[in-house]
Amino acid sequence: MQKTLQLETANAPKRLSPRGISAGVSATVILLIGIYYLHSVREVLFTTNVSAGSFRFLMNIVIAIVFVEVITPVVTFLSRDEDAKDPEREALITLRATRNAHLILSTGIILGFELASMSMTAFQIANVLLLVFVLSEMVKYGTRMLFYLWPSLGSQDV
Repeated sequence: MQKTLQLETANAPKRLSPRGISAGVSATVILLIGIYYLHSVREVLFTTNVSAGSFRFLMNIVIAIVFVEVITPVVTFLSRDEDAKDPEREALITLRATRNAHLILSTGIILGFELASMSMTAFQIANVLLLVFVLSEMVKYGTRMLFYLWPSLGSQDV
């Protein structure tokens, strides 16, 4: 009976480490930026005339995403926790999360080429590519959070 109890608690999700929390914060911020952007741009997305204000807004959103992507690794580096004790596991989690994100991103880029052949405007294609980028970042941070919550998913024998 004692072994059964140990097995059940071993598979239960553990508390998020600071690196997992950092991934969760990044995912939340990227999601909020993406929702705000898509909510604000939906009026001009399907028009052919794009104002300079819309382009400035697009650039501000890209700058906000880059800012979040720069701040997150700094916060992660500054947090010294139990995940830093196993650099192989950390590298494996990062590689698997990046692989999943790049799958989404490469599919989106192919979609962007297809949209370009359908005579869409450059602004519309840029918005689709920005949406794909946000989705790929959500997949990356979501995958990292899953591997931090369930360490058995991120083990080397999986």
